[in-house]
Amino acid sequence: MLKAVLAFFCLINFPLLAREQSFTDRDGLTSWIYTPDRIQRNKTYWVVVGVHGYRGHGKGAAGLASWVKGYQPDCIVVGPSFNDGYQAAPKKDCDKLLSIVERLGKKYKLHPRIFVYGHSGGAQFAHRFLFKYPNKIAGCSAHSAGTWELNIPNTLTNIPCAFSCGERDTGKAFPQAPYSRIEFFKHFEQNIKKLPLKSLEITTLPNAGHAPDPETLAMTKRCYTRAKRTFSSPSP
Repeated sequence: MLKAVLAFFCLINFPLLAREQSFTDRDGLTSWIYTPDRIQRNKTYWVVVGVHGYRGHGKGAAGLASWVKGYQPDCIVVGPSFNDGYQAAPKKDCDKLLSIVERLGKKYKLHPRIFVYGHSGGAQFAHRFLFKYPNKIAGCSAHSAGTWELNIPNTLTNIPCAFSCGERDTGKAFPQAPYSRIEFFKHFEQNIKKLPLKSLEITTLPNAGHAPDPETLAMTKRCYTRAKRTFSSPSP
């Protein structure tokens, strides 16, 4: 764990009325944390991670920052920022996210598993992070990824997942990509349906292109509800 992250989390005193907090992470990037208006000291919170798209940043947590206020005041939302290349979920970026969650756990009461969401480049990271760290994930919602891992581990049995791609999302993520986004997704869908997953929602969206679609947010909310039901642990 590098000094920048340690220094931030050791020195900052999270106020009980905080909403948005930003900090310089170990890559020199600005990442964000969103909390409910009031933190209940004895309440156990879920960590929800919203991963930004290509050339984006963590502010707003990929659109999930508002969950701490209206939709889900039972969570703390993290908006990490990554340099390009994060889409492949390299160890350095996975370690950075895990270190942020670990330090949050020293300040707040947290459920041991986290929920991860991403669209486009964020979806690439989110589902690969799930595949690499299934024992740390309560649920994963990933949509419109430019590429998908087609070798899917058999360790996802109980983890609620939601995956989608718009049927009009016919472009390639990069010129050398072997498939368009929708073609890549259909290969992924075929492979993941071979596994005996207990809580999987996966679909193509007939009228959607590459932009976020209202149905992907609805799928994300349903997945989050299933994740909490599956992995809930009581507050002390």
